[in-house]
Amino acid sequence: MLAQVALISRGVWVTCHAALVFLFGSLHFAALGSAGHRLGDTNSISDGSYVRRHTMLGEVIGFIHHGQQASAECYLGIPFSKPPVNERRFKYPEPPEKWANVYNATYFRPWCIQFWYFDIHLEERMQSEDCLYLNVIVPHSTVHSKPYPVIVWIHGGSYQVGGARLFPIESTVRNLVSQGVIFVSINYRLGPIGFLSSIRSGLPGNYGLEDQIVALKWVKDNIIYFDGDPLKVTVCGESSGAASVGILATSPKTKNLFRYAVMRSGSVLSPWAIQSTNTDLNSGRLLEATNCNYNSDAKTLACLQHVSVDQMKNVWKTLADDDLKLIYSKLSHKPMNYNHPFLAHTYFTPVVDRYRESESIIPMQPEKMVAENARLPLMIGTTSGECIAYVSWLAFLAQNDRLDMKNIEYVAPSFRFKNAEQVKQAIYHYYFSQDAPISEANYSQTLIQIVTDQNIYVPAIKEMTLYRKKHLPIYAYQFDYVDENLQLKHLNFAIKNQGAAHGFDLVYLFQSMSVLDPRTIELRWNPMDQNITTYLAVTLTNFVKTGNPNGPVKSFERRISPYWSSFDVGWGKQMTIGRKNTLERVPLGLLYFWTKTIDIIQMLTMHHDYVFKTPPESLRCGGFADPFDVLNYRVAFFTLCSSMFLELEFQGVKAYITEELNNPSGSLKRVIKDEVCRALPVAAGQTIVLNRKEMLPLLFHLLTLSVTTNAQPSRLNGDSSPKLWALLVAGSNEWWNYRHQADICHAYQILHKHGVPDERIVVMMYDDIAYNKENIWKGKIINHPKGKDVYKGVPKDYTGKHVTPENFRNILLGLKEEVRGIGSEKVIDSGPNDHIFVNFVDHGAHGFVSFPTTEMTAGELNETLWLMHQRERYGKMTAGELNETLWLMHQRKRYGKMLIYVEACESGSMFHSTLPRDIEIYATTAANGQESSYACFYDETLKTYLGDCYSVNWMEDSDRANLDEETIEQQFKLVKKETNTSHVKQYGDLTVAALPLSEFFGNELLLGAAPKYSMGKFWRQDAVSSWDVPLEILKRRMASNSPHGRMVAFQYRHLLQKREYFHNFFKKLVLTMVDGSDVDPVLLFERRDVNITQLDCHTKMVHSFSELCFNFGKRKWNVVNCVNMMMYRSAHRSCIPKILNAKHQLHQQRTPLIEYVEQKWYTEQRICHCKQLSQSS
Repeated sequence: MLAQVALISRGVWVTCHAALVFLFGSLHFAALGSAGHRLGDTNSISDGSYVRRHTMLGEVIGFIHHGQQASAECYLGIPFSKPPVNERRFKYPEPPEKWANVYNATYFRPWCIQFWYFDIHLEERMQSEDCLYLNVIVPHSTVHSKPYPVIVWIHGGSYQVGGARLFPIESTVRNLVSQGVIFVSINYRLGPIGFLSSIRSGLPGNYGLEDQIVALKWVKDNIIYFDGDPLKVTVCGESSGAASVGILATSPKTKNLFRYAVMRSGSVLSPWAIQSTNTDLNSGRLLEATNCNYNSDAKTLACLQHVSVDQMKNVWKTLADDDLKLIYSKLSHKPMNYNHPFLAHTYFTPVVDRYRESESIIPMQPEKMVAENARLPLMIGTTSGECIAYVSWLAFLAQNDRLDMKNIEYVAPSFRFKNAEQVKQAIYHYYFSQDAPISEANYSQTLIQIVTDQNIYVPAIKEMTLYRKKHLPIYAYQFDYVDENLQLKHLNFAIKNQGAAHGFDLVYLFQSMSVLDPRTIELRWNPMDQNITTYLAVTLTNFVKTGNPNGPVKSFERRISPYWSSFDVGWGKQMTIGRKNTLERVPLGLLYFWTKTIDIIQMLTMHHDYVFKTPPESLRCGGFADPFDVLNYRVAFFTLCSSMFLELEFQGVKAYITEELNNPSGSLKRVIKDEVCRALPVAAGQTIVLNRKEMLPLLFHLLTLSVTTNAQPSRLNGDSSPKLWALLVAGSNEWWNYRHQADICHAYQILHKHGVPDERIVVMMYDDIAYNKENIWKGKIINHPKGKDVYKGVPKDYTGKHVTPENFRNILLGLKEEVRGIGSEKVIDSGPNDHIFVNFVDHGAHGFVSFPTTEMTAGELNETLWLMHQRERYGKMTAGELNETLWLMHQRKRYGKMLIYVEACESGSMFHSTLPRDIEIYATTAANGQESSYACFYDETLKTYLGDCYSVNWMEDSDRANLDEETIEQQFKLVKKETNTSHVKQYGDLTVAALPLSEFFGNELLLGAAPKYSMGKFWRQDAVSSWDVPLEILKRRMASNSPHGRMVAFQYRHLLQKREYFHNFFKKLVLTMVDGSDVDPVLLFERRDVNITQLDCHTKMVHSFSELCFNFGKRKWNVVNCVNMMMYRSAHRSCIPKILNAKHQLHQQRTPLIEYVEQKWYTEQRICHCKQLSQSS
């Protein structure tokens, strides 16, 4: 009876993993019979190269493996448990006893009992229940400064087959151990011996997992005797081994045993990974078949301990026969063929043990366990065609290359779903296009995708998102490299050109075909194959050493390219490893489909009628700022359904359901505006009842929209996905400064063409260049001598008198009420996860940057950035308030990460020693705090400079770079190298620089490839200091024999005289201020990268002096020195504004210096003379 129940429950389903167990099931047989000779260990032993180590259990002897490129010490078959035989069968492992003599660790021990359809390549003498042994391979070096990190590898094989001796010693040493890590491989009990479970018979199961835990404890206790670091252990696994790693990494029972986890082609959330019900049913069948089904737990256990291995194998094969007969009857008239490679199933797996919570390794459902206990950095990956073998097998059985709709039953079996027919219809709608006929060629590819997604890929994505919620580093990859020779050798009827099959990445990592298919001969590895192997090995060992596949970050040095971004940063991304490695977004739509849409459709079977109450305000007609942005189909679909089932009530809302929703024609935008938003007015809380016939078309229509629009979800497991925002500012005016507006227009074009929407780009510029009387190309601006118009399409959000520091702050802080009635009224309306790019181009001096009518100081800029963290209104912030905001950093901030590029003279002074390194803001500047930035590209026709060196360099790099691959720090290095006229600097949080440029500039290339300019020597020859641009332009005009030569010559002389006057005035000003103080005046005239320590004082001083006299210009640093060196030392730390303000405002307690300056300057009205001079000049 139990057998019949189990067979019905499984139906005709053979999971992708079950079919693919050959790929990591039969692969385990590859080295079984001949591994000792093939691996070369016998020859190594014969030369007398023995080595000894002391452990906590006794002394062991191993041998030195002399490889082609490296040597290693090998210790094989070390016991980590007492033999689990006789009375210890079906019990948890126990630590081994100590041994008195030297233990011989020079040869492999037997495999654990293998449960498989056939026993090719494997002699019975090579299998044993006494199998709990591990292998340790150590770098052979007499010189090493610190202990080695450790890899513990858990083999795959559906929990039914496999072993520690799978991995070739030669390639393991060459590719991994030679990188400075220790490699440990372990055995664990398999099949019913390792995972039989029956709660009612007192058999908790999970014995194989407990074996893995005991092995890890052995490593923690003993690896130090092998020069290993017990605090730097990484557990790796592939296939079911990866699922085991997922369990170990999140189980409450395994804390502090290892620090990193690597999972390849498997997840603890895969449907085959933990099958409690199926394992219990199969265990019951085994008890029944062996006559051990007693009512007494003790009798049942005693009986099972006396059942022979052969009898258990026969029962296991009987389980397989039942499935195979049903599958063959449905798909083929061929006779049963037990030698077919794609036959296996995870009949015995780990189980949830809720009844022994304190002792259980899996005390709760796996998703809950991951959500609550994820605690380690993770590397996780899949291959692009995981389930090729299974779909190939379907075609083989059916003798039909055309795999059509009927085959969905075999890739999405009815028994797995409630409301199965609707679920299968939804799968068909999601994966097969509704607009074009389905060709025979893409049937197999789509079926491969369906099986791969639901069994391996989507569970991996789900696991990553749960880790992401814990803010853990996650490095994801998809292996997509397939050598033609390998594909031809692999499985003679496999579907070709559909991606890398399950296990292909291991073939390259260990450079052995035997880990994939024992019937194939080894291949010759070409240079590209070797490159792939090197990449896999380096990224793995980097992760083992540092928790980052990129390796250690020192001075922006990278060992791999492109930079591998963490999935938890910005948009979730994965590295696609192939002939060209690329960083690509993880298709989160798949996650939503399999974990949300399918669940909702299954819920439809819960009621005959479906009660729907009014949806939330966000779905109201006319409430969309942008239908595509706010209402991608998933927001509508999931909100609609959740509202329906939870019966949520909202005040003042309309419901939007019409019969036209069943009409699949039309674009998403039209459907939203013309159909979804055709309101049925209802009162708040009113209920609409839809019967099954009315509801299903609505759901399927919305589902169809998901296929035709290919919309991405706007949320990731409840966390808002980051939006990109940009604030672009050209703070100058007049023709001399043409280049500043040209730079900003070019920056806009870069963002626009890479998909950043205009509504999230704010542009501030005076806008007096495009239609300037000196512009012979009216309405156009260029940023390169051969460049195209960059002015076209640029939004003019704030122009003329509205380009001010106050508006800059209000826009950046998102203060809509402060800009109401000004310009476009756009602000940076960002959220806590969003990314903001700020590009400021203008003049500057020490501690401030200019706007057309005034300046913004370093203090004001940094105050604004802190307020961005707080989401507070703009106002004065003291040092105490600054410290108080630190704890609010991650609670009420207006951004996730911010990137700032500043093009201005002495721009480094805006951030030097003022921008914190822990608020996720990274800034680069065109110059340090004491030098000028440089202009470039003088145009003889326009008679002005078209660009600035720093800005031109980063923008032209962005035009030609792959923004997904190039990181911000790589661009910084390039710009720093190319900008040899000034010292390009970086400040703030350097971790932001590790992100790819696409995290701020976008990556959806909308307008085609940009022109690729060659900078070369062209711009370097005409580069000129920004401070000298007006003089240089006048000199060039004089040299051109202009008819206005006299006027140009007068302007040139007048400018020189003005600068000389300012120089002398500042000198006199500073000497007067320090008269009678203990400050050495000489120090005040030094050009140094001075820290602006008194930001508040400095800010007031700049504005007061500018109002009374004139802008400081290049001599600003003189007074900065005064603030820092003199006024800070005064008794009351008085600010220069107190000196410069009107007499009636100086009502603070006087110091001798203030009295002196007041008498000298205000009584004799010397200070006001400068205002008259500045106006007359």
